[in-house]
Amino acid sequence: MAAITTRVNSGTGATVKGLPLTNSEIDNNFISLNDNKLEATWTGNTSIVTLGTVTTGTWSATTIATTKGGTGLTSFTNGGAVYATSTSALTTGTLPIASGGTGITTAPSSGTLLIGNSSSGYTSATLTGTSNRITITNGNGAITISTPQDIGTGSNLQFNSLGIGVSPSGLAAGEIAATNQITSYYSDERLKDNIEVIPNALEKVLSLRGVTYNSNQLAESFGFINKERQVGVIASDVNKVLPEAVKPAPFDMMLFENTVISKSGENYQTVQYEKIVPLLIEAIKELNNQIKELKGVK
Repeated sequence: MAAITTRVNSGTGATVKGLPLTNSEIDNNFISLNDNKLEATWTGNTSIVTLGTVTTGTWSATTIATTKGGTGLTSFTNGGAVYATSTSALTTGTLPIASGGTGITTAPSSGTLLIGNSSSGYTSATLTGTSNRITITNGNGAITISTPQDIGTGSNLQFNSLGIGVSPSGLAAGEIAATNQITSYYSDERLKDNIEVIPNALEKVLSLRGVTYNSNQLAESFGFINKERQVGVIASDVNKVLPEAVKPAPFDMMLFENTVISKSGENYQTVQYEKIVPLLIEAIKELNNQIKELKGVK
C-alpha cells in the first residue's frame, strides 16, 4: 500500500507533513485508499490477482480449476491418490496400473504376495509354508514352491507334481507328465569301462514275475491313493538277479549325516524299469540261440 500523507504526528506507513495538504496530496490519498482498502460490502473486481494476496479467511467459493493451479476437486478418497487423467484434469482414488499402481483398493494383509493379473492389475495371494516348501494361494488356485531339500547333495527342489508342456493340475502328487520325449543319463560306450554282457539272462528273466496289482492300505498311508489296477514287477525279485536296477523308494528317502537312509527304517524299494531292458535283450538272444540249436540252424 502506498504511503498516506497526513498532518498527524504518528501512524504506520504514513508520511507526516504537519501542514495543510495540497489538492494533489488529497487526491493521491483517495486513490491509495480506493486501490487498497476492502470494505465489508465491497463488490468490486473479482480478480484475485487485482485484489492482491489473500492471507486470512476461509475459501468458500467453487473449486479452483487445474488450469489455475488447483485440483478441480471438491472431495477426495480416503487413502487414495490424486493423479492426472488428462493434461488438464485430476482425479482421486486408486492409482491406475499405467501410472504405477496395483489396481487393488485395499492393502494386502501381512504375509501376502501381490501377483500380476495381466492388464487388470494385481491380486493378493496368501503365503503359507512348512520347513521345506512355500504355498502361494489366491482365487485362481495354488502353487507350491519348494525350498532346497536334504536329499542328495547340493540344492535340490521338490515339486508336488510336474507338467512339461501340459498343465499338472490333473496329476497326482509325485507324477510327471510330458507331451514329448524325455531324454536323460548317457549310453555312449566311450563313457563306460568294465563292459560285460549279462550272463544267464533268460534264467534271470524266468525268475521275475510280471504282475498286476492294486495299492494296499500301507501304500495309501504313504500317499499312493491310485485305485486303478496297475502293472509292474516285484522289487525283491529284481534285486536277486539285477540289483543294479533296484533303488531306494524316493518317498522313503532322507539325508542323515550326508548319507541317504530309509526315513521309515523299512528300506522300501523301487525298480528303474528302463534298466530291465538290457536283461530282456540278452534273454531274447539266449532264447533265440536255443531255438536255432533245436532247429539245427547255425
